[in-house]
Amino acid sequence: MTKNILIAAIAGISLMACKQHNGNGEFTVNGKILHVQKQPVYLSHLPSDGSEVQIVDSATLGADGSYKLKTIGKEEGLYFVSVPSGLQALFINDNDDITVNVDSLNARHPEINGSDASTNLYKFITTFIQKDSSIGAAYQQAQQAPDSAKQMAVSNVQGQVKQLNDYIKKTVAEANSPALVQFALGQAANMQTMSFDDLYKLASDASNRFKESSGLATLKARLQTAIEDAKPKAYPLVGKPAPNLTMQDVTGKPVSISDFKGKYLLVDFWASWCGPCRQENPNVVAAYNQYKDKNFTILGVSLDDDKQAWLEAIKKDGLVWHQMSDLKQWASPAVETYQFDGIPFNVLIDPQGTIIASSLRGPELEAKLAEVLK
Repeated sequence: MTKNILIAAIAGISLMACKQHNGNGEFTVNGKILHVQKQPVYLSHLPSDGSEVQIVDSATLGADGSYKLKTIGKEEGLYFVSVPSGLQALFINDNDDITVNVDSLNARHPEINGSDASTNLYKFITTFIQKDSSIGAAYQQAQQAPDSAKQMAVSNVQGQVKQLNDYIKKTVAEANSPALVQFALGQAANMQTMSFDDLYKLASDASNRFKESSGLATLKARLQTAIEDAKPKAYPLVGKPAPNLTMQDVTGKPVSISDFKGKYLLVDFWASWCGPCRQENPNVVAAYNQYKDKNFTILGVSLDDDKQAWLEAIKKDGLVWHQMSDLKQWASPAVETYQFDGIPFNVLIDPQGTIIASSLRGPELEAKLAEVLK
């Protein structure tokens, strides 16, 4: 799970949002940065078009750590104050005069005055981190749970994810700051706990509330593009006989896809080093436990090149079904034979040996298995 809270520009999704600022748009940020050596201090802006961070003003810290910076910011968005030693404090420019005090001994909790949006931003960040940590802990428990408790552990992970998603949705619906809305949606995109369709609806609703926000309009457009790009392309092997593959199992014995003819078989391409694969494994375990007695099984095909890492991942994730690998990673003939360029990837084969579906994950896997294994 991500902890990159300060800058969450995911897949080109901008964190900036725009709102007409008072007067000519000039605003000042001042304060003190304590317990650091005298050094330059920078005011930086996160552009709404997804381009690189821009330094918009700089100064040198006073002997007491004080500084004063200013810039033209006609539209509300995200800025941060930083020093070369690495300390930085994020804020929203919803006022013309904002104070940002940072103590390097407690850098995660800057003191910000004159900005209600920034106060709400840090409330969001604090709660987000807590809920993110709960998801991580639940995921670890799911990985370590015995088979008898796997389903309950997976349900706990799903419940924690729902709590996070509900919190993000509540924040987006209630926030008075378009910049905070975009930050929250950026975190949701980063976590990948919501579909692009759900994110698009949230962004669309927010854009209607903040009609003057060009940043939200940009986010909405980029999500629409992401939705189009994410639409599954027709998998050319669906409806065709499944090509056979033969590799060694964990004991060194040969295993073939054809060995499982007569059963519904999910061929699951994964690897120990693949983070998304490991995150998806609890869902695969849950599907196996639910349908293993209904003429269904799974064959894992690993793109590992380190046998020990492969074996450890199988044990840690509780993958009790057949596994095989040629330990050739992307050089494995399986990649070309089954025509995929990313993992996790899978195909569902019917008892006659015909591929009937591909790229089934999470709820889609559950729905397809429920359909064919009535």
